[in-house]
Amino acid sequence: TVDGIHYLVNHSIVTYPNRYTLYELTPQRLKYRAVSISDTEVIALARKKLLDRRNLFRVPGLSPEDLTWEEKTLRLIEGSPEDNQGTLSIQRELDPEEGAGGEL
Repeated sequence: TVDGIHYLVNHSIVTYPNRYTLYELTPQRLKYRAVSISDTEVIALARKKLLDRRNLFRVPGLSPEDLTWEEKTLRLIEGSPEDNQGTLSIQRELDPEEGAGGEL
């Protein structure tokens, strides 16, 4: 969340981290959860390709000579636990013409 705006991550299923996101939307909330594909060999190969410095994934401000390049790249691509699963409350803003009695 930045300045009150929620940004949701939609991982790539065809490149590392090989995840997709499940959403559950109700009038009261949005729940989301990132799920990894089940093929661990594909995930390991995708991770290896991501970190192969010959096929350098470009992270702004980082270079392959940076000792923390790999760690920072993985952190960016994998996201935090909050990036991968959570629940957001939905609050409806009333149209001024509807007044306080507006329905969802």
